[in-house]
Amino acid sequence: QGVSNLCLPLSGYGLTTGSLTISPSSQNFGTQTLDQPSGALPFTLTNMGGGTAGGLSFTATGNFSISSQTTCGSSLIGGASCKVYVIFMPTTVGSRSGQLQVSSTTSGVSTVYAGMTGTGQSGAALTTSVSQLNFPSTPVNTTSAAMTFVLSNPGTATASGINIQSTSYFTNSTCPTTLAAGASCTVSVYFSATQQPMVSGTTRVTSTTAGVTAAIVNSTGTGTAPASLSLNPSSLSFPAMLIGSTSTPLSITVSNPGTAPLNTPSLSMTGDFAVQSNGCTQSLVAGGSCTVALTFTPTVSGGRNGFLTVSSTTNGVNAIYAALSGTGESPATLSVSPQSL
Repeated sequence: QGVSNLCLPLSGYGLTTGSLTISPSSQNFGTQTLDQPSGALPFTLTNMGGGTAGGLSFTATGNFSISSQTTCGSSLIGGASCKVYVIFMPTTVGSRSGQLQVSSTTSGVSTVYAGMTGTGQSGAALTTSVSQLNFPSTPVNTTSAAMTFVLSNPGTATASGINIQSTSYFTNSTCPTTLAAGASCTVSVYFSATQQPMVSGTTRVTSTTAGVTAAIVNSTGTGTAPASLSLNPSSLSFPAMLIGSTSTPLSITVSNPGTAPLNTPSLSMTGDFAVQSNGCTQSLVAGGSCTVALTFTPTVSGGRNGFLTVSSTTNGVNAIYAALSGTGESPATLSVSPQSL
């Protein structure tokens, strides 16, 4: 007896558990070349609680990974912050997405997440030095001289499986099937005129390398009427001549009614006809003409026929003919009848 109860005052502070937040809630890494790492972007991890968040782990999904620049360790005390750095390295072309996940083994600490996006693009590319080729007027049924453009790969990777195709009335030379980063080659394009109106087409360059956009060069060309031959008149009829005598010259005009130059005309004759003078000793410009003078010297009596043939070595120009005619007459003779009286 006589023992009394003692009361001891006790006090303490209750601490809230760790509470993680991450900022920003998402990051866009922009466009990045395939298989090349981007610059690291930071996320800020903060412990908003009063207790330590321990056993921290960091995970990035998709084409994203945690950078060695990250300042966060395995634990984060209450009120503290650290940086988590993430790198984007796309493996395929197009839009890519992933997630940053930070979790803790401390009881009551929730896992936090942040979204990540980016776009993968091919390291190779195709560009052309011009986008348009305008061919000069070209005679129908002929092929123009080449016009060229430079095909380049300004990218950082090789463009493979290169294929070059021209449409319509255009043809092209080829480049190597692979074009290394920074390399270039020259493509020659030709216009084959098969008709007179203006025509258009394209030369398209493609690559089998993923993500490489086709390069296109447009072309136009106009076919023009080719050089041609015309005779006026198309026939000559000479007056009757005594056998062995030569007529007064008659003229034929040789013309080039086309829109392209004509190589020097060549003349040939048949029958009792000859070239007395030839004014067609040079090439004929489009619309140009020259004159040939012909004579008739019959070798026998009666109707005589022949041809003047005019030809040219100009591609696609056909020879033309002029019909020639005349009559040979025997000299007059005297006879006496009866021969005696």
